[in-house]
Amino acid sequence: MKKIIFIFVLISLSFGLTGCWKKEEARPEYLGVEETGNVIIAENGQDVIVTPGDVLNLTLEGEVDSGKQWSVSKPTSGNQIMLIEHKNTDLDNKEGKFKSEWSLKVEETGNFEVEFSYGEPGKEAEQTFSVNIVSQ
Repeated sequence: MKKIIFIFVLISLSFGLTGCWKKEEARPEYLGVEETGNVIIAENGQDVIVTPGDVLNLTLEGEVDSGKQWSVSKPTSGNQIMLIEHKNTDLDNKEGKFKSEWSLKVEETGNFEVEFSYGEPGKEAEQTFSVNIVSQ
């Protein structure tokens, strides 16, 4: 009887311990590719060579009280890039200028253009900012 209880305890412990091991969870698809840790600061008109997982930081400038804003005009579809963060800063700047800061993660290989338009919503863009991406 003691042997049966001992064997039962050993089996219970072995099943219990295997259940406690940390299992690697699959990365959720909506997070896209894993970030590489490379952060690239891109300038208007620049060609940028990247790999999927690299992050582009773009800083665009606008006029605070103009009613104008920066918006993405290219790409309008596809999965080439993923928005990590967008924020407008320096809204109380004494010079009347604000910064529109964008962090974008490259998701796919290929050549594509990222373009932003500046102007009043619903009207033709007054200014553009573009970066040509070469993702390898």
